[in-house]
Amino acid sequence: MAAETLQRLLKLIRDGASVVFLDGLPADVPGFSRLEERRAQLKEVIAQVKFTKSKDADWETAVIGSGAIARGSLAALEQKLHRWREPLADQGISLVRRMWHDEALYFLVNQSGQPVDGWVSLRQSPYGLRPASMILLDPRSGKIGRAVARVSEEKNGILSSTATR
Repeated sequence: MAAETLQRLLKLIRDGASVVFLDGLPADVPGFSRLEERRAQLKEVIAQVKFTKSKDADWETAVIGSGAIARGSLAALEQKLHRWREPLADQGISLVRRMWHDEALYFLVNQSGQPVDGWVSLRQSPYGLRPASMILLDPRSGKIGRAVARVSEEKNGILSSTATR
């Protein structure tokens, strides 16, 4: 990775972003032009990051400004993030979660190849948000309808059905 690219990432981190590197920070720069000079620049940028080890030896983090940078093995990352895993992923459903103003928007896609009829569980929001409404959109048929939802302190869910209301 070029030193300039890592420098831009560090600026994003200072501004509040979280960045994860699998197995470690970049070890070298691309290409051969001014190779030694660019390697020295990369080492200089990397030296700005001071990691602290977590309880397990496979994971390290560094707080920079209002963001954080982490590095570790894929196994350590999966273990660390397991509590944030959406239960619907076990049903073959992918999701994108975005914050928009004060709302959390979820875009769910069934990539399992099988229809999903029944309750699909959503993890409790880490932001303390509760869904105000849920809408089902079927791109194949063009059907749009309000989803049947159950919202409680313990569990959120959406009733997925081939028939929309």
